[in-house]
Amino acid sequence: MINLRTSAAWRGVWTAIVTPLKSRSELNEPELQKLIDAQIAAGVKGLVIGGSTGEGSLLAAPLFEKLLEKAQAMNAGRVPLVAGLGIGGTESCLKNIELARRLNYGGVLASPPAYVKTPQRGLRDHYLKLAEGGLPVCIYEIPGRAGSSIELSTLQEIAESTKAVAKNIVALKDASGNLQRALDERRVLKERFALLSGDDGTFLPFLASGGHGVISVVTHLVPRTMVFIQSAFENGKFDAALGEMLRISPLIEALFWESNPVPVKSVLAAQGFFKEALFCDPLVPMRKDLLEKLLERVRATPDRG
Repeated sequence: MINLRTSAAWRGVWTAIVTPLKSRSELNEPELQKLIDAQIAAGVKGLVIGGSTGEGSLLAAPLFEKLLEKAQAMNAGRVPLVAGLGIGGTESCLKNIELARRLNYGGVLASPPAYVKTPQRGLRDHYLKLAEGGLPVCIYEIPGRAGSSIELSTLQEIAESTKAVAKNIVALKDASGNLQRALDERRVLKERFALLSGDDGTFLPFLASGGHGVISVVTHLVPRTMVFIQSAFENGKFDAALGEMLRISPLIEALFWESNPVPVKSVLAAQGFFKEALFCDPLVPMRKDLLEKLLERVRATPDRG
């Protein structure tokens, strides 16, 4: 198993997987196993379990724990697993870190607490306290969901902190889609953190801006293509990487016509990969008219063989 305690260990294509449900309060274990196996077979670096794509913040605590436990057993040490920490405050996140540590997760993904719009000094302290939980931490910049952004100066303070626990903060997932910010992150943070895109549509430009990989949603549908794009870029085959990025861009656009994970989970059910697209309330399946248009793009965008 890859040890995630160094930033270099986070580089590559990750999938933030959806959570298949048998009912709105019960995990569909066979479908979860099928999903994990398919992603590993496609060559992704690792999996994020119970993140925003996995509806982690909507799952009741016992179901969230069961999800993490079952995913770990099904993975059987094949790839690194990272646990989403949800959108709660520091104490809530620390409890989820303890759960992830007990279940032998490789690391955790931590967004700012939602809704409260924490001052920057509070965000700095929040992440340094999460680092005390003992697992490698990936900071998650997602202003569209968190309601606030982690300023570059705050990230620099965390990166340069003299506290011993600061070394546990090793990666940054940036879902802002802001490529100027990506350049600034690489300039200021250098190699201190692995820089991972959280925005599929700007994946290749993010790599060109100094990024190291992606935590992706579209990998549910075209995982081999995303792995190819990263490999081609790293090997100097820029035209090949660009060609594939251009090919899948219309699919990526359609995959976010409604809030993630509504479209991707609806597609997996429509394809027969899942029996049914069930969501935690208040999420609902994708609008039928939009889903039909999305499926047209899915059919027009096969994964690489």
